[in-house]
Amino acid sequence: MAQQGTIMAGADTAIADAYEALFRGLDQLGPGDQETTLRVLERVRPFLPAEPLVADMGCGVGASALVLARAMPTAKVVALDSHPVFVDRLRQRAAKAGLSDRVTGRVDDMSNPRVCGFHTGSLHLIWAESSIYAIGRERAFLAWRDLLRPGGCLVFSDVVWTASAEARSPAAVAFWARDYPAMTDRDTVSRQLSELGLGPIDAIETPRSAWSNYFDPLRARIAEIGPGIEPMSVLGQVLATMEEEIALFDSDDRSYASVFFIARKIDPDADRPG
Repeated sequence: MAQQGTIMAGADTAIADAYEALFRGLDQLGPGDQETTLRVLERVRPFLPAEPLVADMGCGVGASALVLARAMPTAKVVALDSHPVFVDRLRQRAAKAGLSDRVTGRVDDMSNPRVCGFHTGSLHLIWAESSIYAIGRERAFLAWRDLLRPGGCLVFSDVVWTASAEARSPAAVAFWARDYPAMTDRDTVSRQLSELGLGPIDAIETPRSAWSNYFDPLRARIAEIGPGIEPMSVLGQVLATMEEEIALFDSDDRSYASVFFIARKIDPDADRPG
C-alpha cells in the first residue's frame, strides 16, 4: 500500500520514482484528515510537556506535521522523509503557513536509530501517520524506542485486520497478502509494543472519511496520468495496484481498517516509591 511518508523504503529507484510521479501535487499521501489527527493528538496531549520535541517519521509532504505544529504552538516538529521531493514540498508548505521556525524538514531514513542526530531520550513524541508500513512495525519500534524520553509517546497508524480470519473477504485477503504480508490484528500490535517496553494506551480507528480524503484526489490523479501509460511499465503496475486498493475500499469491505495506536515508553522510575 502506498502511504504517506517513506514510500517503499528500500525499493529500487524505478518504483520510488513511480510513486513520486503518482503523488506529485497531492497533499494527502495516505488515509487521514485534520480532524482525525487532532482527535488522536488530544488523547496524547496530557502526557506532553509545555514545549515538546516531536519527530514526524515518514512525513511525506507534511500533512500531519503542519497540523501538529498548529495545534501545539510551542512544539518543535522535525519532519523527515527519505524522498527529497516530498521534503522540499513540506518546506514550501511550512513557509507558506508561517511555520518554518518550528517545522524543520529533513531528508533521512526513518529506520536509522539515530535519524537526524536525535539522541537517546531526546523526543517527547514520535508521530508516524500512514508510514510505519514502509519499514515494518518491529523494525520501527526497535529503531525509535530509545529515542523517546521515559514516558514519551509513540503514535502511529497502521492497517490491521478487524475481522477474524474466517470472516475476512477473499478479495481483501488476496490484496493484502500481496501488498502487506505483515498485516496483523490489533491485539498482536499491542503485544508487540508491550514486549518492547512501549505500553499501549489506546487504539483509535480511522473513519472512512479519512480514507476518502486520500482516495478522492488520488482517483483524479490516476485519471489524469493513466491514459497512455504502458500497463507493464513500473508506473503502470503502480497505478493498477492503487486502483485495486481503491476498488476494495469502494466495495465497503469492513474486514480491515486503518487504526491509530498510541503507546507510551515505560518509565521504570515512575512507580518507584520516594
